[in-house]
Amino acid sequence: MSWDTQLFLFDANGNGVAHMDDACSLQSALTNQFVSQPGVYFIGIAAYNNDPEGPNGLIWNNTPFNVERAPDGPGAPGPLINWSASAPTGGAYSLTLAGCSFGNAGGYFCSISGTCPGTVTLRWSGAQPNRQQGIVFASNTGNYTIPGGPCQGTQLGLGTQNLRLYNTIPTGNGSGSVNAQAGTAACRGYVQLIQVPGCQTSNVAQVP
Repeated sequence: MSWDTQLFLFDANGNGVAHMDDACSLQSALTNQFVSQPGVYFIGIAAYNNDPEGPNGLIWNNTPFNVERAPDGPGAPGPLINWSASAPTGGAYSLTLAGCSFGNAGGYFCSISGTCPGTVTLRWSGAQPNRQQGIVFASNTGNYTIPGGPCQGTQLGLGTQNLRLYNTIPTGNGSGSVNAQAGTAACRGYVQLIQVPGCQTSNVAQVP
């Protein structure tokens, strides 16, 4: 591999866990030193200076190099909402993994597109077919733990500001979309899906 890589590790909610740039010359590596528990994690690989951003800016600062770091930028810990894209995209790459296994390709993932205020489209994939999923909204991210009901103890990637269950919709065959009218109060807020039964949660997506 001849291009300058960066590696990033994110949890299932899209929050940053670990980052390394230039572990060996221009190539990168990650260990498990910042992984506190088993679960679903996502690996991001990008060219130098194409950096992940959270709602408040970069999730990791640009320096120091050659040091594995937990999120330390103004946008820490996330969730990931964008890439700075200030560098070329890179090229072909290979990853060597140890002590982990592949999960469901893509995981339980949601995204939101459209114009806010106005019509927005919520899309999801990787859900369990023929279940119900709750659309949970909050104005901020965080680590809210559901206090009761069938999903008691489940931790979300949302905070408590304007936290509410917006609606419940079927997962269909595991992927799909729904349109909704988003008012001003929803703009730049956050949405996460949770399946019932099972209480699996998706990533956190930001309303445009």
